[in-house]
Amino acid sequence: MKLDLHVHSLPVSCCARFQAEEVPGRLKAAGVDGFCLCNHYYPGHLSQIGRELPEQIEAFIACFQKCREAAEALGMTVLFGAEVKLIQLPSHPEFLLYGLTPEILRQALPLYNYTQEQLYEFCQSESILMYQAHPYRTEQGYAPADPTWMDGIEVYNGHAIFDPKYEKTLEFARTHRLAMSAGSDFHDPEDAGRGGIIVPDDVRITNSLELRDYLKENREPEIYEKAL
Repeated sequence: MKLDLHVHSLPVSCCARFQAEEVPGRLKAAGVDGFCLCNHYYPGHLSQIGRELPEQIEAFIACFQKCREAAEALGMTVLFGAEVKLIQLPSHPEFLLYGLTPEILRQALPLYNYTQEQLYEFCQSESILMYQAHPYRTEQGYAPADPTWMDGIEVYNGHAIFDPKYEKTLEFARTHRLAMSAGSDFHDPEDAGRGGIIVPDDVRITNSLELRDYLKENREPEIYEKAL
C-alpha cells in the first residue's frame, strides 16, 4: 500500500489548489492508496476558516471529515493529522503530528505558540509522534530543529517546486537516530504521487492511532519517491 504522509487541502490550507473532497480522486489517479491529511495549523491559515480558535478547530475537523467521506467512496483511507508551525521560533519550524485525533485537538491550547520542547512534551503526553517537515527547505527559511525534542523527520518531501535534499535529511536522521517519514506535500496537481511510504499489504492502517503505532515499530519505513 502506498501511503502519503503529507497532504494538504482547501479550505484549511489556503495555499492548496483542491478542496478536501477533490483530493482523494487526484491522489488515487496517481497510484496512492491512502494518505494523512496534514493541513496547516497556524494563524495565517486558521484565520481564514474562523474568528476564534474553537471555530477554527471545528472547521479544521470538518475539512478532514469531507475528505474522508470522499475517500471512502473511492475505497481509500484518510488519516487525521496536522502540520504545526511554531511561530515563536526564529526559523518557524513545521512539525507533522501522527497519532493526533479530533478530540485531542479540540482540547489543546494553540499549539503554534509553543516552544519546540513544549510541543514535544504535549505530544509525548498524548502519545503523538512529532516529525519535522522538510528540515532543509532553506528556500523558505527552514532549518533543522533541535533533534532532542522530536521523534523523527520527513526525510523525503516530494513537493514539485523544492529540492528535497534527500541525502542531507537521511544523514541528519541517522546521525541523531531519528525516525523517518515521507510524503508528497500535496498542494498542486503535479505533487500527486511524488512521495510517501510503502506499507505491507498485510498491515491494517485505518486511523491515526494505527499509523502512529506502525511508525513506532517501523522507524525507517520503505519510501517511494518521484525524482525532480
